Amino acid sequence: MVIFNAKSVYDICGTILTELYKKVKQKNSVMLRKKKSLVGVLIRDNCVRVMQFVHTKKGVVVHASGNTPLPQGIVSNGVINDVERLGTFIYQACSSALPRRIARGAHAVYAIPTTKVLMCDMTLPYASQERIDAVVKQKIGKCTPLVLADVYYDWRYIGSKKCVTHGASNIVVALSAKKIVDGYTTAVERAGLHVHDAEPEVIADVRALFGHDVNSANFVVICDATNTRIFFVTQGIPLFAVTIPIGYQSFITGIVRSLGISVHEAQRVIDADGIGSYIIKDPLFEAIMPELYTLSGEIRKSIKFFFHTHPRYKQKVAMLFGGRGATIKGLRSFFVEEIGLPVYEVNPWRGACYAENTLPPLSRSDALDAMTTIGLALRGSQMQAHKDCH
Repeated sequence: MVIFNAKSVYDICGTILTELYKKVKQKNSVMLRKKKSLVGVLIRDNCVRVMQFVHTKKGVVVHASGNTPLPQGIVSNGVINDVERLGTFIYQACSSALPRRIARGAHAVYAIPTTKVLMCDMTLPYASQERIDAVVKQKIGKCTPLVLADVYYDWRYIGSKKCVTHGASNIVVALSAKKIVDGYTTAVERAGLHVHDAEPEVIADVRALFGHDVNSANFVVICDATNTRIFFVTQGIPLFAVTIPIGYQSFITGIVRSLGISVHEAQRVIDADGIGSYIIKDPLFEAIMPELYTLSGEIRKSIKFFFHTHPRYKQKVAMLFGGRGATIKGLRSFFVEEIGLPVYEVNPWRGACYAENTLPPLSRSDALDAMTTIGLALRGSQMQAHKDCH
């Protein structure tokens, strides 16, 4: 099994797969050499997103992009409750994709939710890869409630494997329960797609945000529809990731509850006026104030905890802000005041070297919301496309 298998961000996390997936990859290896792109599949509790790129000599071109809502209950908190129905909705997202549909039989890479992946970094005495692998297996058995037979895992060096500090090796480990990963694999295959890879969604986020820039060290906050992901990135690798159950829809719910208006009207208000004014008394700001201060407080605690447990990374860093929440007016400046770090809006297309004069068929808000899907679609053969642009 290989998750971390290259120096580049484009495949720092190859896949959380077993020998079963290795056989799939061997079976399709000849076909993959002929195919020019992978389909990125992102499964949320409330929707399915798919995206596929093709590449030219000038760069990446968006081949297809689709989004289908999911009925409540099919996926709950990242756990699939109905594999068959989910497969049907993934197929619908592919068949309704624009500007052209995604054909059955395409090769796909999907994201494993951050809440279902444990990622941690370790400092171990310098040893061979075989010895480090043995130590990682022991750590999994001692430090997690799961037994080794029930998880897919992998690890990689942080930086070059030759970069040894005081006789020690710094590594990062990722693991996920087999039951979770197998459920996602089955659902994607039910849609008529061939599973080529799977990876933690934060890996796809990093690929979309940073591309081949592995020198950045930043906190990244992605506020999606239903939750917010926080992770720290250094040398192109996320070392720390947490999920907070507050997202764009939480603000909508607060407005509906406090102002007594419909969901549709609440969406119109927040899209037009953002969070309102937090300087003077404002009914709109007061409506979402509990969610705002809870979210900013959790971000502050996460940053404080990371620096406490990782003192060697205490350096001047910034916070990159993305996801649907990044489109809310005033939210970025609110975080600047509350968190005390410079806050910059992310560019979800930074990792893609797309062809000149080729505009992606997504609005700014949709692109921010689809950032993980963009990162997934950039995986695999798109690595070569990026190299061709330099």
